[in-house]
Amino acid sequence: YAVNAIGAENIAVIAASAGINLIHISTDFVFSGSKASPYLPTGIAHPLSVYGVSKLEGERRILSTPSNNALIVRTF
Repeated sequence: YAVNAIGAENIAVIAASAGINLIHISTDFVFSGSKASPYLPTGIAHPLSVYGVSKLEGERRILSTPSNNALIVRTF
């Protein structure tokens, strides 16, 4: 959790303060996996594991960082 959530936030803060664009690699584990078709970026997240929860929290922390210029990529 510390790396995926808090660490991601720390990197986002440093990148934003330096004016650096951030590309954050996340995971499809932020979703439940119960959907038969591909998830959209706007899909409702519902992680079922601690890993998924920590990655989703990292995404949220990055996006809430003031002056961020971040892109989040979810791998499948």
